[in-house]
Amino acid sequence: IQGERAKRESVEKNFIAELDRKERRGKDTINDIESNAKASLEQLEKKHSKERIAIYQQKIEAVSSERKLMLEELAVEKEKLDAIHTEMESKLAGVRAELAEVQRSFQLELEKRRSMAEEERQ
Repeated sequence: IQGERAKRESVEKNFIAELDRKERRGKDTINDIESNAKASLEQLEKKHSKERIAIYQQKIEAVSSERKLMLEELAVEKEKLDAIHTEMESKLAGVRAELAEVQRSFQLELEKRRSMAEEERQ
């Protein structure tokens, strides 16, 4: 009986030792798989990050070129407005000069009539 017990204990110890080895190998394998998965995820994140940066760069360049076109169009419109402003200023100067001349002639005419009215009174 003791021989059987010793044999059984020996078999159990061997079985437990084998289970421990297999459990350690399983844990090591799981750790390796997790490490590989993490490394793969990091690579994918780097790749996607680079792709996102490239997309943002393209968007920035597109907005920049659109902005440049708009600024060019605004410059053309500003030139047109400046030309119109200059033209209108010269026309206004002419109208002001005409108005001043009309006011002078009106004042002269008024003075003549006043002097004539005074002469008639006397």
